[in-house]
Amino acid sequence: MKMVIVAGLAPMAGFTHRAFRRVVSEIGGAQLFFTEMLNSRIVSTQNPEKDHYCKDARIDRPLVAQIVGGDPEVIAAAIKRLEPLGFDAFDINMGCPQRAIMRHGWGAALLNDKKRAFLIVEKAKKVTKRPIFVKLRSFPGHRIEPLIEFSKGLEARGVDLITIHPRAVEDGFKRKAKWEELKWIKKEINIPIFGNGDIFSVEDAEEIFRKTGVNGILIGRGAIVRPWLFWEIVHKRPWPGSPLEVLEKVVHYILHYSPKEVHRRQLLLFLSWFLRNWEHHLYLFSKVKGWHDPFKILTFIREEIDKKGLRLVKRPIYSKL
Repeated sequence: MKMVIVAGLAPMAGFTHRAFRRVVSEIGGAQLFFTEMLNSRIVSTQNPEKDHYCKDARIDRPLVAQIVGGDPEVIAAAIKRLEPLGFDAFDINMGCPQRAIMRHGWGAALLNDKKRAFLIVEKAKKVTKRPIFVKLRSFPGHRIEPLIEFSKGLEARGVDLITIHPRAVEDGFKRKAKWEELKWIKKEINIPIFGNGDIFSVEDAEEIFRKTGVNGILIGRGAIVRPWLFWEIVHKRPWPGSPLEVLEKVVHYILHYSPKEVHRRQLLLFLSWFLRNWEHHLYLFSKVKGWHDPFKILTFIREEIDKKGLRLVKRPIYSKL
């Protein structure tokens, strides 16, 4: 029996802007898309129709708006403002481990404030009829009972889908994601559960489904390095396209969709991962990271790969260097 895998592009600040979502959409295979992390304080007080972070790329559907914050009223107000833009669902971030986020009591800090986390969901459900998702991660020390209890509380308050990244805040990316936690949660929860973390190949995608029984997966770093991974998961064979053509598309859509002041930042963030597809990627990135002209960067990379005959690597490095 053929394994059918539901795979989506995980929300990642600085990466899953509409330029990148457009590229992944055109390659094909991804079945769900998320915006970058949207600050509820900003969204609730400004016009999201003028915010490039809130705009779609037309073909990046279904598209979920991911919201971060800690005030139930503010998050509800943000969802209300986003509602007319036609998002297919709203995802509340309760898993971000970044210190800049957690010090406000947002992201993974909400795991330690169950009462406020549940109130956020209750308020959100009152202002929209669209599905409400929640993104979580493992509890400190990988204690499974609190994670099960927290997930059950979200389910009881009407959450439609939960994504779990089975790493604790203290893990960083140094430890492998504990997929077995997804299996335990799946046994206890009746709503769909998506898994996230350490999915870098077709084999990884098949293994996490087989071992945990999750309803779907969200792919983060694996998709930044190889945006064609979703295509390979669907077609069960190596993607026949050209990585350099993907890079050209990313440059084109960043220039087309994004404000000029973020062009360089978005491109360099992407390159810091995408160049890992080739040998000597550190050399390539060190040469271009101080440059500002996207076309100069693109031309140099293309010429260096061709001139030095740099080969594609079979298994890129996915940890921070």
